[in-house]
Amino acid sequence: MQAVFHLGAHGTDDGRLVRCLVRSRGLLEAEGVSVPTPLRYRKLLRETLARLRGGETDAETRAAIMEAVLDDGPRPGRLILSGDSFLGIASRAVTGGRLYPAARRRAAGLANLFPEDACEFHIAIVHPAALLTALLARPDADEIAAALEGTDPAALRWTPVVAALCEAVPDARIVVWCHEDAPLIWPEVLRTLIGRPRFPALDGEGELVDGLLTPEGRAELARRLAPLGPGDIAARRAAVADCLTSHALPGALDIPLALPGLEADAVARLTEAYEAELADIATFPGVEVIRP
Repeated sequence: MQAVFHLGAHGTDDGRLVRCLVRSRGLLEAEGVSVPTPLRYRKLLRETLARLRGGETDAETRAAIMEAVLDDGPRPGRLILSGDSFLGIASRAVTGGRLYPAARRRAAGLANLFPEDACEFHIAIVHPAALLTALLARPDADEIAAALEGTDPAALRWTPVVAALCEAVPDARIVVWCHEDAPLIWPEVLRTLIGRPRFPALDGEGELVDGLLTPEGRAELARRLAPLGPGDIAARRAAVADCLTSHALPGALDIPLALPGLEADAVARLTEAYEAELADIATFPGVEVIRP
């Protein structure tokens, strides 16, 4: 079995990815791909990881996990589990001036839930200022703000997070994309996660882009996409880019980067560093980067 972990991160898809896959559960199960709803496993996995403290599960624990996450039927060839707190809860997403400092330990623990199976990690990175903005908008913002005290947002980097995943499980497949690119690459993100590059349209896969467009833009995009197939990636991306340029809803493409105390020049430097990181991450052995 392939144990596939979608790691978020916080402030990215807000559960949209797994909800889309769950809507096509019947089609995916016919392909040997299981996408259980997160409510079935998040509490169980959290408690199991805390009890094992990074150790491997035994056969009894693995059987209990599989019983909890699966309906009756054969063991799937690919099991997809999603959680934006897999690498750390929101209040610890930025600690000690680092993004997800527990990533290595927590990734190793996830892989040890299924030690006999192949492991994959899929993660969307996001502009650090946008991540902080999203974290500080949560109900537990006071706790998060306390954890952020003394943090220099301009020094936050994703490269150490991905390096930690590589070190934690050296033979794992790791897939990375930028959250800001999601409207252009969403079908590829979904199909990479399910491990089926040529899979037909998934129920609801167009909702991400549709939510950014005016009614006229949605109609225009539908017209341009109608003759295209799953393999017409370049043509689809061009159509999406054109429609977003001409028909985006007001403010829909804005990225919230304004943080108290973070000056415009610091944001510019952070943006430049963030954009450069993807090229570095793409050089890591075992890492795949989905780009527009």
